[in-house]
Amino acid sequence: MCNFVIKRDGKKEQYDPNKIEKAIASAAVECDLKEAEILDAVEETCGMIKKVLANLDEISTKDIRDMILIKLDTNWPSIAECWREYEADYIRSGKQGKA
Repeated sequence: MCNFVIKRDGKKEQYDPNKIEKAIASAAVECDLKEAEILDAVEETCGMIKKVLANLDEISTKDIRDMILIKLDTNWPSIAECWREYEADYIRSGKQGKA
């Protein structure tokens, strides 16, 4: 089971699967999807991540992000698009890298 996530700045943080669920759900809500579609996207994507992380002690946030977007691009492209739009806005805002 994965215990740690390595952040962009190199710091280690306790792995919290709820953060992944919230991020996917937030992107899906921005896409105006039905609740059932949102739940499917969250459950399937988080299930895939859980399987990958089962034998790892740590993983980078970039690797988690990449896995999530591959899954979303394949099954829920509208959510992937909303995720990328949010991410671009976040980076433009200058909040990236701030604690």
